[in-house]
Amino acid sequence: MNRVPGFTTSFMAGIGPVISCVKLFIKGCRNRGIFGEYFLNLKRSMNSVIDPIEVIAVDADPDASHGNCAHGIQLVQMVYHKISSPLFGMIVLLLGGCAKYTELPEHLTAHHVKYDIEYLDDKAGDIPTRILPGQMDAYYTEHFVLTRIEGFLEQFTLTQITDLKREKVTTMLRFFDSRFYYEGKNGELPVAIIEPDQMDLTLTGETTMIGGLHSERVEVDTGSEKFSIYLTKDFEVKRPNIATPYRSIDYPLSEFRVQLSLLKMHLSCKEFETKKIESQIFNIPPEYVPVSKQDMEKIINSLFTKD
Repeated sequence: MNRVPGFTTSFMAGIGPVISCVKLFIKGCRNRGIFGEYFLNLKRSMNSVIDPIEVIAVDADPDASHGNCAHGIQLVQMVYHKISSPLFGMIVLLLGGCAKYTELPEHLTAHHVKYDIEYLDDKAGDIPTRILPGQMDAYYTEHFVLTRIEGFLEQFTLTQITDLKREKVTTMLRFFDSRFYYEGKNGELPVAIIEPDQMDLTLTGETTMIGGLHSERVEVDTGSEKFSIYLTKDFEVKRPNIATPYRSIDYPLSEFRVQLSLLKMHLSCKEFETKKIESQIFNIPPEYVPVSKQDMEKIINSLFTKD
């Protein structure tokens, strides 16, 4: 039996060849947030599922170019010994899909909604709301939604990136020279977004135009107050509202209320357009530092105090 270049001929618990394929796949397909998690979970479970195996000689290049999984797939096909049949089938199926999925294109089609922000209180904590940013930009795409509030001469930016497929929201905060981010768990609302304990939604059938969007009124009853929000069917995005308390509404919102920490806001569409955007806006810049949910909450809450 010949040796595989760059690999040993025996791998304890069988993780060597399969994980090498996984690494090639992740590096080649580079679509973080859509596929990567499945393979990382697969990697963690290898030790307990697959028996020791050996591999037959194959030319596997660990530095294969992006999108090229041919060597990895060949390596999987050459392994043998006791492998759980269902798991092996799943591995081959997932890796076989590499030819179909590549990294995001440089540009994506996005539905850009520019919202005006009305603050419902004169102050948020110690901070007068009249000095706070007056607009929010939202970019709705097939796989991601990004919202961004920016102000203080571009020295403050709060960004939420929603992965619609994994139903996860990453919150990024830039305040002068400080940059932090927190990647939420599956189904978790963004950091510091307050959800009412009770909320009943009723479609009224009443329509109007808001910022160029045909909109339908929805009556909201939280038990302590009633107010209206509006949805639009002028463009479609699956699960567009999972970063808001209105997750059950399947259409984008043209007007709605939301509370961030002590800040109560009413957002209304001012402008709408469909345009091409750079896909890199959905990446976390390398200068951002990861923090825990608790730390991010403390940082956001501290923005509304004078201390």
